[in-house]
Amino acid sequence: MGLPALVGDQLLPGRYLTTEADLHAAFVDAPAFRGSKTRARIWRDWEAARALLTGSVLVHSAWISGSFLTTKVDPGDIDVTFVVSGEDRATRPVGDQQVIESFIQRVRSPLGAGAGVVPAHGLKVDSYIIDWSPHQPTGTGKLTPSHQRYAVERGYWDDWWSRKRLSPKGSVPVRGDAIPQRGYVEVIFNAYV
Repeated sequence: MGLPALVGDQLLPGRYLTTEADLHAAFVDAPAFRGSKTRARIWRDWEAARALLTGSVLVHSAWISGSFLTTKVDPGDIDVTFVVSGEDRATRPVGDQQVIESFIQRVRSPLGAGAGVVPAHGLKVDSYIIDWSPHQPTGTGKLTPSHQRYAVERGYWDDWWSRKRLSPKGSVPVRGDAIPQRGYVEVIFNAYV
């Protein structure tokens, strides 16, 4: 599938369908990142996170964004929203539910003061979950509550991953921070069935 070239330091606005192999080639193995101290480790954590989550719930796709998809040589993590089957998630046993929650819950970083909060799974994967719910109108034509939640969350994350913060980190966001300015990628794992 490939990826378009970066423009400036990022992808142009839009969602780009790609494969894990192409993502790895473009953002880990590329000559520009040979000196990176973090990208290989982040990629190993990405692979571990994907394996952990796909072993616990049906994962349809992952939306990936953040500094990992820029020219930054040493990003701190990879930002991912996993789209999972809401129906499958609801039927999973407690152990799987705990794994899924570790992709949502945030804990204080073990690195101490100033490190902030991190996902409970402890990997360099800043993760979020969307429960996919197919469009199934009720007899009245209204959407089911689960599809309404899904539609709102999908729109939220599409908007979020398209943003690029212009104001300094830690400051109050400004209007310009909300303007779609960058692209993100989608990796499909299991067809939406």
